[in-house]
Amino acid sequence: MNIITEPATMENIKTRIQKLDENSVRQWGKMNVDQMLSHCIDGLRMIIGELKTDKKAPKLIQFLLKTFVINGKQFPKNSPTAAELNRHKTPGFQSKNIAEAKQTLLTYIDKLKNASDDQFGEHPAFGKMSKTEYGVLVYKHLDHHLRQFGV
Repeated sequence: MNIITEPATMENIKTRIQKLDENSVRQWGKMNVDQMLSHCIDGLRMIIGELKTDKKAPKLIQFLLKTFVINGKQFPKNSPTAAELNRHKTPGFQSKNIAEAKQTLLTYIDKLKNASDDQFGEHPAFGKMSKTEYGVLVYKHLDHHLRQFGV
């Protein structure tokens, strides 16, 4: 199981992020590369408590979703997302260019490496999660979107 805080996994994801540019084309979905980077940055901001959401799934749904996502395979293409992360509904994190967005995403990934368990808030869809569970979730989420753009 890949966990974003493991050095080799983190390096792999960072290398793939660096391959993105303004000419990167999605293989599926609706977001362009700018929107995808914003979406991923805001996902990490939500995890470490910088982006708040009031919406929480019922406890049973949280348990089922967390079990499916953490223990399951890759995210399916065109999976639904939280309204706060939907770039067609909210603008989210804004950057001047792709290079700045990539650097911001890399900075947030580094923040996860040094974070303690108590820095992670309750996930609106999955409930309370450990740093390891968040590490799996972040890896799967980033891997999903990097595959979406062919890197």
